[in-house]
Amino acid sequence: MAFGAPLKIKIEGVIPMLNQLKKMEKSVIKTVRATLQSELESWIADAKLLTPVDTGALQASGRVLKPRGTSVFKYTLIFGGVIRKGKFVDYAEHIHETHAMGGFLQKVVDARSPGLEARIAKEMNAAINSV
Repeated sequence: MAFGAPLKIKIEGVIPMLNQLKKMEKSVIKTVRATLQSELESWIADAKLLTPVDTGALQASGRVLKPRGTSVFKYTLIFGGVIRKGKFVDYAEHIHETHAMGGFLQKVVDARSPGLEARIAKEMNAAINSV
């Protein structure tokens, strides 16, 4: 039995499909980050409304720290630390844990966390469908 030319199979559409998947990945990451940033900024705004006010420094110190390095989705909600021009709030944890109006950040996190995954998933689906 003689063997002829080698069998060749040409699959079309793989490269465009891979390129489409890369676009989707970038779109999803961008969307998740934007959704988290927006959600968490609103959480901080709500927590500021519950923060005890004396000088206003503690209230002003609330912010969202964006991810650094390879931690693409690791955001931090924070009160305290340096807030502006050398002003420092070093009593945030004490107030949060002991003041009659304490727990201001935890109350917001507890109230707003349910449904976060569903809200992110909704935005992800929209991002995927738009690519």
